[in-house]
Amino acid sequence: MHLELQKVNLKLKSHEENLELLIKERTSQLTIIDDFQTQFIVQTDPFEMYDRLRDDLLSLTGSSIGFIGEVLEQEDGSPMLKIYSLSNIAWDKATNELYNTYQ
Repeated sequence: MHLELQKVNLKLKSHEENLELLIKERTSQLTIIDDFQTQFIVQTDPFEMYDRLRDDLLSLTGSSIGFIGEVLEQEDGSPMLKIYSLSNIAWDKATNELYNTYQ
């Protein structure tokens, strides 16, 4: 009986830890959404706003690079990707200049 009680306590502790982690993740997500909404209202430079959102999302997901974009439809019906924010992954002077050109 004592062993069974220990197993139940371990499972409960594991569930509590999982719930705490989930609450922490959801709180981080809601903070990012709240911050983005505020920036959307007050920010005059949309690219700065999207850069900040990208950085927050990269931090949340643990990713090192990413982009924010929108798939639009061109006049001929074909898709086009419009980039609002892009991580700088330039590895030399030429690619860094290319990144800065389209920044």
